[in-house]
This record gives sequence, structure tokens and C-alpha cells, in this order.
Amino acid sequence: MKRFVHLNYNIDKEYWRDLFYERLNEGQWNDSCPRKKTLHWYQIFFHPGTELRKLVEPVERDLNIDGLDTFPRFSYMFPGAVLPIHKDEDGLIGININILDDVPAPVIHIKGQAFPYEAALIDVGNIQHSVKAVPHHRLILKFCLRYPYADIYKRIESTGLICPTT
Repeated sequence: MKRFVHLNYNIDKEYWRDLFYERLNEGQWNDSCPRKKTLHWYQIFFHPGTELRKLVEPVERDLNIDGLDTFPRFSYMFPGAVLPIHKDEDGLIGININILDDVPAPVIHIKGQAFPYEAALIDVGNIQHSVKAVPHHRLILKFCLRYPYADIYKRIESTGLICPTT
């Protein structure tokens, strides 16, 4: 089973982008910002019971991850931001969905290979990966799941959204 797969999932990017900017003051800097002493990564979390959390439920249904703890968020990385090679904690599984149109697709690097994506399922808690500096910003809608990768893969596979070419 591949630990990175493209998803054949389209989202109304303008809607989600507008929502990000409308809610900008509800976010926070990533925990790594004070440590690095740089403002490179900003996030807006979709906390349970909030309007924002309810708005993401149709996406969760589409992906067949509804009913799970998905910890959704907007993740914005500034131009030049870098994430060194690492594994995410707790065996985290990521579903990343690009919501920008005006810049190249985001790229994750796995074992030295670049993987651009519009939407992807990534086993970020069990594979070494990184994000390299690029001259433009990145904005994704991200779901963070702490379940076995195979279980999440099967749930999404049942929807027909996993691209067979990845």
C-alpha cells in the first residue's frame, strides 16, 4: 500500500480561500514559530462545536471520514518556509487539499522525491517527509487523523477518490 496517494477530489477553492481570510483573526502561529524565531506557518483550527467545524462536515462526508476525529484546519505557509525532514507525531495521517489557484500546487518531499498535489492522502506519521522553500505561499485545508493508515486508505478507497496512477 502506497503511503502517498493522490485523491481525485475537487473543492470550491474560492469558497474555502475566502473563508480562510474571513476567519484570519481566529488562527494562531504554529508551535515551531517561537522556537525558530520566524513567522513562517499560520493555522486556523476548526474546533468542535463551532460554525467553522460544521462547515467542513460535507468534505468529511465526501471523503468518508465523517464520524472520525479529523482535527481539520487551514494551514498557511509563507514564501520561503521550510519544514525539515521529519515524521509527524503519533502516527498522524494527513489529508491535504490545496485551496490556492494563483501559484503552483504544493509539494511534499518524500525520500528525496517531490510529490506535487491538489489533494492527497499522506502517511506523514510513518514516513520521513519535508517541505522545501518556494517563492510563493501555500494554503491547504488539512485533516489530521490518528488512525491506522490502512483503515483511512480503505475508507477513502471505498469512495473511488483514490487516483489509480499514484
